[in-house]
Amino acid sequence: MFPVKSPGTLMPFLLEALHDWKRSTVKDRLRRGAVRVNGAAVTRYDHALLPGDVVEILPQRMTPVAIDRHSGIRLLYDDPYLVAIDKPAGLLSVATRIEQVLTAKQGARSLLRSRGTRRTRRLWAVHRLDRETSGVLLFAKSPAVQHYFRTHWKRVRKTYLAIVEGSPDPPSGTVAKSLSEGEDGKVSVSEDPKRSKPAITHFRTLRTSRRHALLEVRLQTGRKHQIRVHMADMGHPMVGDPLYGSGRDPLGRMALHAHRLVFNHPQTSERLSLFSPVPAVMEQFVRTARWTASKPSSSSAAQDRRVSKTKDPQSDPRRGSAG
Repeated sequence: MFPVKSPGTLMPFLLEALHDWKRSTVKDRLRRGAVRVNGAAVTRYDHALLPGDVVEILPQRMTPVAIDRHSGIRLLYDDPYLVAIDKPAGLLSVATRIEQVLTAKQGARSLLRSRGTRRTRRLWAVHRLDRETSGVLLFAKSPAVQHYFRTHWKRVRKTYLAIVEGSPDPPSGTVAKSLSEGEDGKVSVSEDPKRSKPAITHFRTLRTSRRHALLEVRLQTGRKHQIRVHMADMGHPMVGDPLYGSGRDPLGRMALHAHRLVFNHPQTSERLSLFSPVPAVMEQFVRTARWTASKPSSSSAAQDRRVSKTKDPQSDPRRGSAG
């Protein structure tokens, strides 16, 4: 990643940052959508850069290679063992007993077939994202790989971007509150040890405006609706999430995005960082709002919002989606 320190345009910035690259190589990466600015793919040479922007160049093998025209799913990564997609908001991760509509899993299989990957007849879900949540979604190509991730899920670094109502105070910290699911499927904070499960969410405010805050959220556990419930319990519901108290929907969708998964490859042990750019509607909202950078607290102790103490539980991706 390359932080921008002074105003300018993208192409000159890249040529200076990547001084040992050929100009043709830099242009090719731009054309292929492998250059990200603040998480969004950019292809224009003259894209304006401002101080505080972050530029990232994806490895060539992780450049998006295909899009399923029916579901809007984009393929982020594919090898003989696993596949990662960029799931759009509004799409189920996998089919349920109640709903058998087009799912992200079906879209991923369709993409693989269109690329001539005939051996991949089945995919196994490693985790899930809520229908309303977009971003990186991982599938295994065998039960053995699925089992690997389920036994090592705690070691996977899961990072989200979220826009919430109001501004958290303190601006960063940890929410450690157990969650339970009601018969209607809605999740709530609970102190009943028999009905609830420990849940831990770390958050950091990146920018604030008069009415909203842009957060980076990292999951230590992966309970159903975890981020949404923990933020709402703090008094800062997710923008566009009426189920948990939001009264605003300026984006026409819930403002929660699974931004990055980082883990060791189950076969090679290579450290992989799978990245989904910020959706255009969220990027536009962030770009046009009058944001200010969040000021960190004077001490790490002041930053830590720990509502209740809990052990560090093993996160279980089978338990539902954390968004």
